[in-house]
Amino acid sequence: MYKTTYTCVVLTPMFLYGADRKTPELRPSSFKGIMRFWWRAINGNLEVRELKKKEGEIFGGIDKKEGQSTFSILTRPSVVESSNYQPLPHHTGIKGFKKTGFSPGEKFEISLVTRAHKTADNKKRKAPDWIGDLFEITCLLGGFGNRSRRGFGSVAIEGLEPSLELIGNKLNRIYGNKAFLLDVTDNVITSPFPSPTDYPSIKKVSIGQKSYASYQELLITIGKASSKYNPSGSDALGKVRDGRLASPVFVSVLKFDGKYWPIVTTLNIIPDEKNSQNKFTEAICG
Repeated sequence: MYKTTYTCVVLTPMFLYGADRKTPELRPSSFKGIMRFWWRAINGNLEVRELKKKEGEIFGGIDKKEGQSTFSILTRPSVVESSNYQPLPHHTGIKGFKKTGFSPGEKFEISLVTRAHKTADNKKRKAPDWIGDLFEITCLLGGFGNRSRRGFGSVAIEGLEPSLELIGNKLNRIYGNKAFLLDVTDNVITSPFPSPTDYPSIKKVSIGQKSYASYQELLITIGKASSKYNPSGSDALGKVRDGRLASPVFVSVLKFDGKYWPIVTTLNIIPDEKNSQNKFTEAICG
C-alpha cells in the first residue's frame, strides 16, 4: 500500500454536499467521480467499449472482471468553514440568491491510497503510476461541486506551481504519449481527437493571458460572458431548458503571483457552429 497526501486550498466557493444535497461535505466519492470524468476526457481516442473496460480496470466496477478500484481516497477533515455565496454572482434580485459553500482560503487534505489486488480471474492489478497526475489535472482543469464549470469549486494544491508546460506534460503522461500539443505563444494546449467524439473529451485547454485582482471579479466576468455568448437556439455552452445539456466548456481558476487566472477547457462533444465557445473563452482569457 502506498499513500500520497495533498494539501488543498479552496480558491472559489465550493458547493459540494453530502447525501442530503444541502450540507457541505468533502466526500471521497465526489472526488473520485470527477477524476473518472477527466480520465475519460483525456482518452478521447478510445471507442466506448474499450473506454468502459479500461475505466473499470482502474476505477472499479460492477463486473467481476473489473473488481475493486486500484486506489481509494481519504479526506481530512470532512467539513471545513462554510458561508453563503451567490452561484450567479453577475445577477441581482431574485437571481442573486445565495447557497452554502466551502469558503475560499480554507484548507483540507486529500490522500490517494494505492494498492495491488487480484481480479476474479486471479490476475494482479495495481494502480497506474499516473494516478497522482490525474488528481492534479482534475484540480487544475476542473472544480468540485455545483457550478464547477463556471469557476466555482476551484482548488489549488500547495506546492504545485501551475503552468502550460506542467499541464501538457501531465496530460501526455496520463494519455501515454505526446498527443497533446503545446502552443506557448498563445497559451493553448490542443488534442488530436476528432470532433465531435462519442463522449466528452478534451479539444483544447486555454490559460488566460490576463489576470484578475479577486476571485469575485473573475467569477462575475465568467457569468456575464456565459450569458452573452450562449444565444437563443444555440447549445454551444449548454442549456437548462428543453432537455438539459451540460456545458462542454469548463472554466477553472488558478492563483499565482497573488492574482487569479482563468483556465478554460473545451470538450469535443458539441460543434461550435456560431463560434460561441471561442468568443466565450476570449472574453475571459483575453
